[in-house]
Amino acid sequence: MKNITILIFTLLLFNSISQTTYTVNTGSFYYNPSNLTIDVGDSVVWINDGGTHDVNGDINSITGLPYNNPETFDSPATNIPNAVIYSHKFTIPGTYAYDCSVGAHAASGMIGSIVVNPSTGAGIIDVENENIYIYPSPSEDILNIHGFDLLNNIKSMSIFSLDGKRLIDFKSINKSFDISSLDKGIYFLIIEYGKLNRKSIKFSVR
Repeated sequence: MKNITILIFTLLLFNSISQTTYTVNTGSFYYNPSNLTIDVGDSVVWINDGGTHDVNGDINSITGLPYNNPETFDSPATNIPNAVIYSHKFTIPGTYAYDCSVGAHAASGMIGSIVVNPSTGAGIIDVENENIYIYPSPSEDILNIHGFDLLNNIKSMSIFSLDGKRLIDFKSINKSFDISSLDKGIYFLIIEYGKLNRKSIKFSVR
């Protein structure tokens, strides 16, 4: 019983360490930072620097069209300085857009975006490199990695669904790989290489 208790505590501790909370400051007319890249399981907290603001990830306040985010989120407006406007834990990977729906704040530039990557473990560093990408996308059967030679010491290469499920672990690491088993949809290719580096690439299958 004691060993089970220790195991549960260890798992809970690891889970809490591997998740991060990000703060977005909110004022007239800004979200700072306006663009975030996080992992599944991370949380974002919006703090009011002053004025009346909300966090609207439902209907685009400028166009009136749905954002069609992987999941919808929105908050009531608040005018209390230093108050938490909203907090949200992101559990579904994908790209999220949002704005402030108060008055003409969105039209004045008060918009933001959050990219949520599938989580593959603690201590991994996301690498932005425009010379590394996959093609063609959308694809049907074979994907190719441009810049494959830049990925030194590849440790793993996996494909995740939008809901964060690991679908394919490639046993053989090559610059071309078969995706014919995937249904039509949007996916992430996650490559871990070097010293705790990670490259996350979004692609589609038609």
